[in-house]
This record gives sequence, C-alpha cells and structure tokens, in this order.
Amino acid sequence: SLVFLNACGDSGATADPTAGDGATTGPDTTTGSSSSGALAESGQMGSEASTGSSTSSAGSASSTDVTSSAESGSETGQHTCESCSAELPAGWLGPIAYAHVTPGSSPPTCGSDMLESGPHLFAGLAPPAPAACECSCTTDEDNVSCNRAVYTGAASGEAQCHGSYYGIYNDDCMNVSVDGEIQWYAAAIYGFYYACNPQSSQTLAEISWASEIATCYVSPTSSGCDDGKVCMPPLPEGFEAKWCLYKDGDRECPAGTYSEKTVFWRGVDDTRRCSSCYCGPESGGCEATELLIYPEADCMGTPVAALSHSEQCVDATGGSIRPVSTPLVCGVTQMTEPQGEAVPTDPVTLCCSE
Repeated sequence: SLVFLNACGDSGATADPTAGDGATTGPDTTTGSSSSGALAESGQMGSEASTGSSTSSAGSASSTDVTSSAESGSETGQHTCESCSAELPAGWLGPIAYAHVTPGSSPPTCGSDMLESGPHLFAGLAPPAPAACECSCTTDEDNVSCNRAVYTGAASGEAQCHGSYYGIYNDDCMNVSVDGEIQWYAAAIYGFYYACNPQSSQTLAEISWASEIATCYVSPTSSGCDDGKVCMPPLPEGFEAKWCLYKDGDRECPAGTYSEKTVFWRGVDDTRRCSSCYCGPESGGCEATELLIYPEADCMGTPVAALSHSEQCVDATGGSIRPVSTPLVCGVTQMTEPQGEAVPTDPVTLCCSE
C-alpha cells in the first residue's frame, strides 16, 4: 500500500512576529511564497546581558526533521523545510537570528527568502562624557540708568542734607556752591542687572555603542510544521550559531529550548545638559561713580575732595563739581554645571537555544 507524507506546504498555523505576542497566521492559500513585511526599525539598543557566542555560516534550531529537499514542493513554489522549530511559547516572537556589527560597517544579509530583516538593535552603550559647559558675561550699559544727585545744606553727620538739590545727568562740570555740607548720591534705578548678560554654551560628546545588532526572523509564511512550530531555514551566514525568540522589555526566558538570555536595546535617553549661568556687576557702575569737588567755578584747579556714594552729609567747600564714572564690569555670579546622563532605553530580551 502507499503512504502519503505531508510536504512543506500550508497545513499549519505559524507564529507571526509582526502580529503581536502569541499571534498566528493561517495557511498560505496562494501559489509560491509571500511576505508579511519586515519588522519596523524602531531605534537604538544597548548593553548585552550575556556573553557572546560563536558565529556560524549554517545551522538550525534543535527540531524534528519534517521532510527532505526532494519532498520540498519546489515545483509548486514551496520553500525547503529542513526542520521544524521547537514549540514557540505564547507571547514570544521569532525564531530570530542576530549578528554583532561594528558601528559604521555593513551588516550581513539574511540571504534567504524564508528570512526577513528584523528589528535594529544596539549593544554595549559606552558611558558618554558629561556635558562640557562654558559661561561668560557681556555688559550692556544702555540698560543701566543711574540716579545721581547732590544735596547741600545741612549739619555734618545727619542722615541726609536738607538744602539744595541738584540732579546729575552726565559727567560734565557743574557750578555748585558748596558751603559747608554736601551729600553725593549715586545708585542704579532700573535695569542694572539686565546690563549683565550671560553667554553660555554646551558641548555633548556623541553617543557610542559597542555594536549594532542585525536581526533576521523566520517569515511567518514559512509553513509546513505542526501548530505552534515554524519551518526553519538554515542559519544565515555571519550570524550567531543559534536561534532565538524575542520580546520587548527585560524578561525572564521561558523554560525549555530557548533559555539563554541576552538583552539588547532599541534606543538611548540622553538628558545631558548644562544648568543656567548667571551674571552680575563685578565692578564699576552707578555706585562706583565719584564726585570731585573743585575750589573754583568751572572745575578749575585741583580737586579738594573726592566723594563716594554716601547716605550722610559730609563737610566740604568748593565752587564746582564733576562726576567721574567708572565703566560697569560684569562677572559670573553662578557658573553653569553639567547635569543629566545618557542611559539605554527600550530593552529587548532575546532568549536563545544553548
């Protein structure tokens, strides 16, 4: 009697890594092979949680042989099904193969129409240097308005002179009769601190990974195995010598065939920055303006006194006065400091055959 064996056709449902955890696709009803589309590349990845393994040019997961190449159904457009995977645990995607790629290098190709490019991941984030911060100050005296005045006529030592008032609006000579007492007042009235403008900058070192992770996953249209299993092609050249399952997050591996855990990353959260820097008066400005008192009118002769800003009357005599301004000099009052760090984000756990 004749016994008919199943070829690698469409008799079983297979895990679809693009359809979410534990999802399956039904039998392929078209002639030839079809593709459900590669997984989207979604970002960067980080440190590898397990030691690396050897690279293989061919191989397959531990499984039960389903059919020989002679029974592959190639005349009807079906793939060669060399073996079937172990039963896939619910909630995990795959099987998937991965390879370490030096950043900037070309990744190996999947090399089979039974394999599709999987997620782009990263391993081994090198801790980047903190932000390099700089701060300096510029001076804008146009933002400074000074209230400068002379009071005369009161007893020496009183809190304020009560006699004549003279507003001082520039550094020109002014004929003022100083007959016994005088008070010199000079202070900023608005905008003083706005005249000191901080100029800050920050430099961030580039993010660097030890390796990028290229992946290939078995197409969900590769059928020919019992429910819960996937028809396995040979491992692609240049990839680690093992098949894996994967799942977003840092997970514990399921018991059974796929129990060797490795964690990669999709991206990095870089919060490095510099704090604010602040500037303020360092020297000069309104309060630093001196008042020179001359013995004669029109500021003739040698000054007989040089007064600083004072809250009290002082003894003096003279025939004219002249303010002498000192330019405002701004300085850093609070230096900028580096803050934050760069850490890998969006872990992806690979559980591989040992």
